[in-house]
Amino acid sequence: MATLVESTIGVGGTYPDLPTWWASVPADLVAADQIHKGKLLKPKLTVTSTFTMTSKTTSASCYPELTADVGASWIDDPSYGTGPMRYDPSKGATIETVSASVQPLIVSCKFARITRLQFGSMGTGASIASALRVSADDVTVEDCIGESYAINSAAKGTLALVGRRSTVRRGLFAQRRPDIAAIIAQIGNDARLEDVTLVSLGATLTVGMTTQNLASTLTRVYVGGVAAPDDGTVASTKVDCATNATATGWTTVPLDTANFVNITPGTHDLRIKQGSALDTANAGLQTPLYAPPADNAPVLSNAAASPLSATSGAFSVATDEAGGTLYRYISIASAAPNAATIKAASLTQTVAATGTQSAQFEGLAAGTTYYVASIQTDSAGQDSNIVTASFTTPAADAVKPTFSGGAAITAGTITSSSVAGSYPAASDNVGVHHYEKSKDGGAFWEDNGSGLTFQFNGLAASTAHAVRIRAVDAAGNFSDPLTLTMTTSASQAPTGSFTTSRGLEYNSATPWPQGTVVHWEWRQNGRIGSAPTSTTYGTATVASDGKVTATGLPSGPGILMVGKRGATFMNDYPYYEPGTVA
Repeated sequence: MATLVESTIGVGGTYPDLPTWWASVPADLVAADQIHKGKLLKPKLTVTSTFTMTSKTTSASCYPELTADVGASWIDDPSYGTGPMRYDPSKGATIETVSASVQPLIVSCKFARITRLQFGSMGTGASIASALRVSADDVTVEDCIGESYAINSAAKGTLALVGRRSTVRRGLFAQRRPDIAAIIAQIGNDARLEDVTLVSLGATLTVGMTTQNLASTLTRVYVGGVAAPDDGTVASTKVDCATNATATGWTTVPLDTANFVNITPGTHDLRIKQGSALDTANAGLQTPLYAPPADNAPVLSNAAASPLSATSGAFSVATDEAGGTLYRYISIASAAPNAATIKAASLTQTVAATGTQSAQFEGLAAGTTYYVASIQTDSAGQDSNIVTASFTTPAADAVKPTFSGGAAITAGTITSSSVAGSYPAASDNVGVHHYEKSKDGGAFWEDNGSGLTFQFNGLAASTAHAVRIRAVDAAGNFSDPLTLTMTTSASQAPTGSFTTSRGLEYNSATPWPQGTVVHWEWRQNGRIGSAPTSTTYGTATVASDGKVTATGLPSGPGILMVGKRGATFMNDYPYYEPGTVA
């Protein structure tokens, strides 16, 4: 693998100027097995004579590269992407001339790479030449900006590609000469242009590009400020290309402020506007950068607040921007707080989408007026407007729910192990929240939901139970309870013949022998695969006739399941049989 040799060029660098650096590069990079990277510093290098990178290699793996030092490119400038997109030596490493007939750089070294630089041929005389001229084969130019006042003499232009198979990616080249005979670029000889903007700002040129010899390939290229994008001498292959003119193979997109930020010479800003016709037609040029759409601060609206109870409240607000954080601040002070006070609150919410954002406040005081303020900070750090709303919690509710006079529990189905029934609805000054049930005078009350029926299961047979029902409101006030004594029925044996033959399909039909201790379940009103009304459990011993006696069963239909605890699940319930308890 070739050895990389790096050096800096400019004031304070390894070499003071381009010729000195180039003299240090071996005459045969292939024999030296080296890649030489010269990195320009800021400020700009002003040249008074043309500098030519002469041929020093015959291999694509051993080549010279002229680039900007780390942090010194226009791409590294803090305004990159947000500031004007144009030739500006103050923003990055630059090679510039103002001398007549002097070209800032001629690349005559095959396989050379030119990256992250600016080139300016900024004199306005009659012989001003190209900003960048490539005369060697297989040269790559990437992420470069060039501007010139070049005349169309010997097919010059701001960018001149004379060698074969040259490639220019992600570039901006502008012609400033006020002469319709000038050109922006000279291309040909199988050149490749990708994501390149070529613009005339000095005049509407007769043609934007001259084409010679072999056809080139243009991908996402824009040619603006011209009467025709090219002279048509050699037709190029075009993919997603656009021009302000009307031409075959090109999409027509004006050179105007609907597509670029600013086209006024000198203050021009050739960032492409997102969502513009040029953006759509060119499927998104990668460079020059897009001008980001205006990132306005979010706007909050429709703030609303209301009490939920004596100790809670609700707040909502609408936002027109997703992203960032929504802050909420609640207090009993009527004065609207500032942004810092609101942000200091712990009530925050990530804004996932536009529209209404809602929240609840708990632990408030009854009968108190609360003021809520909200602000949103978006992902760019911009604060929205502050919106406010207020609500008053109702006074504490001390009124207990009541059942109407004569209200009573009505008994329902009673079995040997369960009792059930119903009761009328209670009333409350605010509203009944739920009902609770209890039995036998204990301190434990069980939530019975908002329904008007109840059931207790797992009770002893032939036993009286004092059932109580009470209503509860949201404030925790309890009604006086309704009471009814209910007695479970006596235990009865199921009808039918229950044997110990194994009836499930995964087990044999071999009965258990006499004296085997088995476990049984009686699933009242149950079917295989459905939940029973109640379940009664017990153990028994297999009798001499092979039968099992299950006692203490509630009346009604059900299924008796008998099993002997075994090593697998299917040993648990190897027999079942439906029956009815009289």
